[in-house]
Amino acid sequence: MIHSLGSVIAIVILISVITPGFLIAGVIISMLYALIGAFYLRASRDLKRIESIQRSPLYQHFGETLSGISTIRAYGDERRFVRDNLLMIDKHNRPFFYLWACNRWLGLRVDIAGAFVAFFAGVFVILNVSEIDAGLAGLSLTYAITFTENVLWVVRLYAVNEQNMNSVERVREYLEVEQEAPEIIEDNRPPNSWPDQGRVTFKNYSTRYRSGLDLVLKDVSFEVQAGEKMGIVGRTGAGKSSLTLALFRSLEAEGGKIEIDGIDISTIGLRDLRQSITMVPQDPTLFTGTIRSNLDPFGVHTDSEIFTALKGVQLINEEPEPAAPVAGDDANVNKNIFLDLQSPIAESGNNLSQGQRYFPP
Repeated sequence: MIHSLGSVIAIVILISVITPGFLIAGVIISMLYALIGAFYLRASRDLKRIESIQRSPLYQHFGETLSGISTIRAYGDERRFVRDNLLMIDKHNRPFFYLWACNRWLGLRVDIAGAFVAFFAGVFVILNVSEIDAGLAGLSLTYAITFTENVLWVVRLYAVNEQNMNSVERVREYLEVEQEAPEIIEDNRPPNSWPDQGRVTFKNYSTRYRSGLDLVLKDVSFEVQAGEKMGIVGRTGAGKSSLTLALFRSLEAEGGKIEIDGIDISTIGLRDLRQSITMVPQDPTLFTGTIRSNLDPFGVHTDSEIFTALKGVQLINEEPEPAAPVAGDDANVNKNIFLDLQSPIAESGNNLSQGQRYFPP
């Protein structure tokens, strides 16, 4: 863009030096270019923003289809998903098509405005034919003809630069999202053994998903004693999941407090809280990596401790000896991948059975 802008400025200076009268027409032509560029920039910038927004649902639908491909095939519903995918591609292509139509609109009008530059450069050469050297006249006309292409690239590349800034806008939105509480509060850290009992107390607790919305939990008060098992039932939207989010402080309190073994969880850091309590989800979640990286992502446990946990859930019968081979060389041997903590785990644990996926947590 800077290279094209420099070429445009050099051409205008060259023509003005050879034919000073061109400056009068140059001011009018510059205003015309400014109007064309301003109109094009407003339209192309918003079209690019819409095109970026329409891309996300397409990727999301494609990813969800890949995750559930076995279920889709089982129910013979491939046509609907193909149709939905094509509809989303059409929605994504619509602003993309209009963006390029906008480029063609720009190209036509810049060509017309550029023709005025060559026209007026020729007119002023003819009006001063007796005073201008033939070589300089030819030089002026030659550069006037190339002016159109250079100014077109100035406007287009400047617009592309602004369109690419759309990505910066979206990143900035994430940077300005309200941040969570500190991970660690040095002046108020719980004991290493916390929670050693497991007594949970809600005291007049209220919370909402974000400011401006209604409360999802209102003045909730109850106590779960250590070792007790409690079930929570209710209709959809009653706040069952919200209680779990509140325990992990994914939702901050609007009023009241939650105590675990006598410690108010709002007064400690998020890392101290979330590393000390555990949630077993309905659907197991595994990540691409190894058995060790899924069971001990922070690397705080030894191999022996991990094997003890695997043995406790009956995924292995006994801890393997360090010097012993993990499995036989015979290809017919049914190898237990949990005997080797470096065994790979596919995305979402697809190389494990449903039971094997659920037990490691």
